[in-house]
Amino acid sequence: MFDHFSELLDILNQHKQGLKAIAFLSSSGAFIWGVLKYARSIRQQHANWLHKLFVAFYETDGFKRVRKLYDEKPIDAPKVFTDIQAEHDLDDYLNFFEFIAGLVKMKQVTLTEVQSMFEYWIRLMQADLDTLTYLRRFGYENLLWLMDKLPHDFVFVYGTLMSNYENEVTEQVHPHWRLKSKAFIKGRLYQLGEYPGAIPDPDCEAKVSGELYEILHPAKLLSLLDEYEGSEYQRVRVEARISLGRSIPAWCYVIADAAAVQDKLSPHGGHTKQR
Repeated sequence: MFDHFSELLDILNQHKQGLKAIAFLSSSGAFIWGVLKYARSIRQQHANWLHKLFVAFYETDGFKRVRKLYDEKPIDAPKVFTDIQAEHDLDDYLNFFEFIAGLVKMKQVTLTEVQSMFEYWIRLMQADLDTLTYLRRFGYENLLWLMDKLPHDFVFVYGTLMSNYENEVTEQVHPHWRLKSKAFIKGRLYQLGEYPGAIPDPDCEAKVSGELYEILHPAKLLSLLDEYEGSEYQRVRVEARISLGRSIPAWCYVIADAAAVQDKLSPHGGHTKQR
């Protein structure tokens, strides 16, 4: 009988260890579930906070006025920096991005998150010499730091800016960019008298062939190209396609008045020798 009792104690002891293990796993599971739930809550709060930043930027009237000025081709820098209301709005606008850059430095937001929401507008500031001078003069150190952290930008060109041409302009821009590869954009080419011009159209089958350049000094390079291209062309963002179907966002100078050239479609699908 004693032997049977010992066996029973052994069985109970084994079950006791099993029950402890079950209790531990259960408590661990509850802990893990709590951590996951907390993490989801934090992510949701972070997403809501980013959304508020996004809305504040796109719905604030002063920011709208500054964005309109920056989005003009070329940028109406004198108006930005001389108009009293515009200058007041500009300071608020730049302080917003100075704040955003500070958050990136403190790792409260990621560079990727900032790029997804504001990269286009940061690139416009980065490409303007007057803005960079203003930032340096008034100590926007975080924003200048953020601009330096952005990956190098690109510009897609077709015609006489390509590498097989040598002229005064290509000599001037040579120190400020680096050839990456041949590329094309989806769109159509039109003949504007002496020069051709492109109109991007991501849905068409036609292609405009050219080259993709990495921008080394954005403000200097783009100011030179803005002056060279003149008022007939505007600088816009396009998707330049390179090998293996990969696409890269890039600047490109396209026809400013598309409606005026519909009867001037070039017989060439892409690059012509004039430009």
